[in-house]
Amino acid sequence: MDKITELFDALEHLFSNTKDTQAKLIALKETWSTPTELALLLPQIARTYGLLSDFENGHKLVSEAEQLLHQIPDSNLKTIIIVRISLERGRLYRSSGKKAESIPFFQDAWDKSLGVEGADYFLVDAGHMMALVMEREQRLNWYEKSIAAAEKSTDKKARGWLGALYNNSAWDEHDLGNYQKALELFQKGLDFRISNNDSQRTINIAKWSVARAQRSLGRYQEALEIQEELANHPNDGYVFEELLELYSALDQKEKVQTVAKKAYELLSKDDWFVKNEAARFEKIKTLALGS
Repeated sequence: MDKITELFDALEHLFSNTKDTQAKLIALKETWSTPTELALLLPQIARTYGLLSDFENGHKLVSEAEQLLHQIPDSNLKTIIIVRISLERGRLYRSSGKKAESIPFFQDAWDKSLGVEGADYFLVDAGHMMALVMEREQRLNWYEKSIAAAEKSTDKKARGWLGALYNNSAWDEHDLGNYQKALELFQKGLDFRISNNDSQRTINIAKWSVARAQRSLGRYQEALEIQEELANHPNDGYVFEELLELYSALDQKEKVQTVAKKAYELLSKDDWFVKNEAARFEKIKTLALGS
């Protein structure tokens, strides 16, 4: 197994179990001892520190990796290491609330990845990070560039970014009122999720998003067919909220309170929704309780 593949395997549960991932990466230091290996490994350990909000130690590890670069001969792998260093330095700044400081590092990672064999995954990663730190107009441009790079790539891991990229850019288009463009992107995302054999939950979210854009376009019956299908998975309050909106739009008043009650039952347990979507939650509550 080559080192990059071994590293990807160790990062498999990075977000769901960061501490365990950190321990696995630190354990690799026992057998990864050359300057090249350590420079490849240290930025990824730094990433786990960033996810755990230990930014000081994260930056220290990135700096250690930088200091090893002069010992590494020029090659595609060295370029990839430099790119990873920039990516993780940028992520540490962004995660600590220093968005402006992160931008030059993500831009550097993008620029240095262009045209480098084996760097497609990191190119798309860099473009995705640029999109996350930019204002909306520039963000959409970066999503377009990142999508184009991922679609062009033959690297399965690079193409694996497409689901997130289609979804994120679609929501930006939707927020701008570009509902047809949003629908096209959501549909691409759904098609990708299915062809990529993603989890049923991920596919269901993609279907929900397609239906949400259809509702915004006034295509209520098409949206209803999707949401009623998704209601067969009865623990998703967002599906029942959409059914509430669709039955209301189609003047099917006899069904509104029933789905409102189900939406209220489920979403009242969602602390994020109650706190951040107060107006939506209050509407659901009013319809559910008939007050």
